[in-house]
Amino acid sequence: MPTRLQQRSAHMAWMTLALLALLIVSLIGCGGSTPSLPPADSPADPPANPPANPPAAPPFSGEDARYAGPGSHWEIELGSDGEFQISFQPTLDGEVAMTVGGDYQRTAAGFINMTVAEADGEGAPEPGDTAWGLEAPGLAFFLQPTDADGFISMVTAGDCPNEVMNSIWNTVRGRSELDASDADADLFGGFTFDPASGNAVVSHRFALDAEFTDQGPSAIGTGTCEQGLMRVPDANIYLTDNGGAIVHVQPDEDDGSIIFALPSEPIDAVADIDGAYAGIAFSGSEELAEAPTRAFTAQCDAGSCAAELMDVASGETSGETFGVELTGTLNLPLPGQLTGTLVDGADSTPLACNVLVRDATVLSCVGRAPDDPSQLLNLLLVEQQP
Repeated sequence: MPTRLQQRSAHMAWMTLALLALLIVSLIGCGGSTPSLPPADSPADPPANPPANPPAAPPFSGEDARYAGPGSHWEIELGSDGEFQISFQPTLDGEVAMTVGGDYQRTAAGFINMTVAEADGEGAPEPGDTAWGLEAPGLAFFLQPTDADGFISMVTAGDCPNEVMNSIWNTVRGRSELDASDADADLFGGFTFDPASGNAVVSHRFALDAEFTDQGPSAIGTGTCEQGLMRVPDANIYLTDNGGAIVHVQPDEDDGSIIFALPSEPIDAVADIDGAYAGIAFSGSEELAEAPTRAFTAQCDAGSCAAELMDVASGETSGETFGVELTGTLNLPLPGQLTGTLVDGADSTPLACNVLVRDATVLSCVGRAPDDPSQLLNLLLVEQQP
């Protein structure tokens, strides 16, 4: 039975959106030797002892959920009636260029299957076309419209934070020159936003080495959040009232980097992560060039997670397995962070995971591709709900 994450399996694809997906900024990527965030000229100090982030909306509350994210701007609304609406803008200041609507169903494995009923705009899909996604209810949504080159990450839309945000991030798209194996490459860290001053700061930038070397803070910019979005000269920042965020650095360039942040909350015990998960794995390595985004299910027990790749459309697992061993010290280097190793057959690679333990536990992990350590590897896991 095959055991390597690099092996290819069939994916259902939303092929009519493939050309659009190739034109948008992929939210996860790879490449050479530059840190994923630029050093600040005048870095601001993060607030001392920031208040705890408010809780996210309860999962499956029966209410409509709306999410937004870059690329250039996507929005999706998941209605409590089982219907979805998607809109796409090529630029933040431009008009909506495409709308898609239809029905969705939550699968037994924890994913969301979507079927198009109607669509409008250049490159829009046809009725009956399908897509899939993964929702962290009340926090984030990850849309897979095509298996061509990545997926679209979104956070809850519309509400700006009223209190200081204290979050933890990892890189989900690096500049083309990023070399994930570089000892100086900052791949995860801390993020703060103060709505009173409008200051957005990457408070910590850690390398994925044994010492988790901190590359120092980086001031992203100062601005005003409006309807969940703050624009500064070198970044578009999607902010939420629950501690989640997406920062798109240099959004007007094809080579811009993107970080995804979760609220920073201490993990009380590794057993709190125990459970069944739906997940997405993404790598820019050549071994996965034909299918860089893979769906999987996982069962975690005492920090050890056994994962198996699957096809979301059919619900069938592939028999291709890998493991995640979360063996690091809890809440190091920051509260809510936990390090470990991805084991893929005979290969292994270090991982740094941001963990949010709530009704539906979420893990957002970054590491290096087992077959090519210069390339990023990302895992996103959301606990399955009854």
